[in-house]
Amino acid sequence: NAYFQYLHFTCYLAPIGYVRTFFGLHDSKYFLPLYGSVAYFFSAKMVRLIILMGPITSALSGVAIAMIVEWSIDQYVGVFAPSTSDETANEDEQAAEDEQAA
Repeated sequence: NAYFQYLHFTCYLAPIGYVRTFFGLHDSKYFLPLYGSVAYFFSAKMVRLIILMGPITSALSGVAIAMIVEWSIDQYVGVFAPSTSDETANEDEQAAEDEQAA
């Protein structure tokens, strides 16, 4: 209850962003999961330290929201843009017709 009181709806989005940061880890991406783990550990020990969760919760929620928006845009663009597999299939059919005509 204390997490929701201070962090509101970001306490639901932050775990999604936390899991997402583990995909494609490299040196600069170790900071978010490490900071999230440390902040959660200390906030679980002492309620006053929930204030440490604010910055990392907003950052991890931003990762989750970015992932959702990126997926939505990909779905939207995929509906209106022809897929590359259709274009290559049309090129292959055109090449086969040209070979038969020659």
